[in-house]
Formats: sequence, structure tokens, C-alpha cells
Amino acid sequence: MPTMESPVFRRFDPRVKTIERLLNEIQSSVWAKTTMGSKTRSAHEAHPGEYCSEGFLDLVQMDHTRGDVILVDSLRREELGRPWITFLVEIWTRSILGYYVSFGDPSIFRCGRAVASALLPKEPILKHLGVDVSYPIFGLFKRLHADQAKPHRSEAFRRACVRNGIDPDVRKPGPAHLGGHIERLIGTMVGKLRLLPGRRDRTSRRATVTMQRPRLR
Repeated sequence: MPTMESPVFRRFDPRVKTIERLLNEIQSSVWAKTTMGSKTRSAHEAHPGEYCSEGFLDLVQMDHTRGDVILVDSLRREELGRPWITFLVEIWTRSILGYYVSFGDPSIFRCGRAVASALLPKEPILKHLGVDVSYPIFGLFKRLHADQAKPHRSEAFRRACVRNGIDPDVRKPGPAHLGGHIERLIGTMVGKLRLLPGRRDRTSRRATVTMQRPRLR
């Protein structure tokens, strides 16, 4: 019969290299499932099926984000707050088709203004902003892909889309990869906003309010 001093009961201390080897053998999908949130985990998982665009203005994705920047009035230097930004991205070309900036939460009205921005030529607004570039990305699109946000599901917004020949394709609840193009765009734009002089100071929770007076509604 084995005793406590026999090799059967001897403590096993694995070496560091052994532990590293065992950890490296764990698949990335397993790591993601146990240590990451749903959006980060989605990048490590397989997603069967596809969501295709058949050409220019066939499929557009829309979503909203709150800018990590505090805007101020350049005359009185009064703090106006963080803006909400709505983006529409054209999937075939990966181009920004429309946008809308405001200080209010996403709503039917603001979704409609963003869609109107996508439908109209960009030359007037570019001229107003003093930007001398050509941006011929606009027009009536066929499908509008959005998440389960309340404005997207509202009957009034859906009827308005159908009345203008747009299919309001609200996606089913699920992982973020179902709206991957707009999620990537928003991530990029949020990163660029943090480079502005009016960005929110996360350390002190104070804003470096140095932006010019915004023309927002």
C-alpha cells in the first residue's frame, strides 16, 4: 500500500515552459469565450453564412455613437456637451454615405435627417465647411440595415423608408458581426475624435474645450 512518502503522493510542480505550452494549445475561440466581451469575442469566432451587397447603393448600414469630445461655444466658451453622431456607410464601396450630428439622443427625427443626408449631394455642405474636395457619394439606396434600437424599429420610421423605396432591414438580436462594417467605421471615427483639441480628458474628467463654435442642432 503506498505511503505519503511514495511517488504516488509526491507533489507535482510543472515547469514554466510546460505551463506556457499548455496555454498556447488552447484555441483562441476558447480564450475569447471565457475572457472577452461579446464584441471582442466575435472577432475570434466563426460565423457561417454571409450578408452581401449586390452593388453600389444596394445595402447601407446605419448606427449611432456618442463622440468622446466636448464641444463649446467659441463666443462665450460655454460647454455644450458631447454630441451624438449618426453614420450611414455604403457597403459596396465602404464609403460614408450620410451623417447627422446633434446633442439629442438617437430618435426617428435624427435617423430621418441622417438618411436625408445620404440621399442628397454633398457639395453644398462641403462648400459651407470650406472643404474643396469632390465627393460624389449619394443617392437613393435599396436596403437600410440597422440594429434593434428603438428608432429603427418604430413603425413611423419603417413606413417612411418603405414609402421612399427603402427596405428597412432591421437585423435580429445577435453578435456585433452582423453589423461589422458600421461598427468598424464607428470605432475608427471615435478614435479620431479623441485626437481633437476638444477631447474629453479621461484622467481628470475635465474637457480641454478649445474647439471652434459648432454649427449643430
